[in-house]
Amino acid sequence: MRRLLTAEHEIVVIDETPRFHVGAGKTWIMLGERTYEQVSQSRLALLAPGVRFIEAKVQNIGLSDRTASLGSESLKWNLAHPGLEWVPEGG
Repeated sequence: MRRLLTAEHEIVVIDETPRFHVGAGKTWIMLGERTYEQVSQSRLALLAPGVRFIEAKVQNIGLSDRTASLGSESLKWNLAHPGLEWVPEGG
């Protein structure tokens, strides 16, 4: 996406964990074939230049005012792509 937009458009990735790991890596860790460090990478290292990373949990997404509340910070957005959070009890 960074390649498609001009510099005036800011791209921000927000996640509460600083590292990304491949889902299949959990099985390798469980079987003792890999360590967490071997199946994970810093999110900063994976982002294209010009993409900002904020380590935080999104507390609320305001649809009417197009804001994302991170607790201590609030960001305006034009496009939001929320990820999923697994809730085993169903909410």
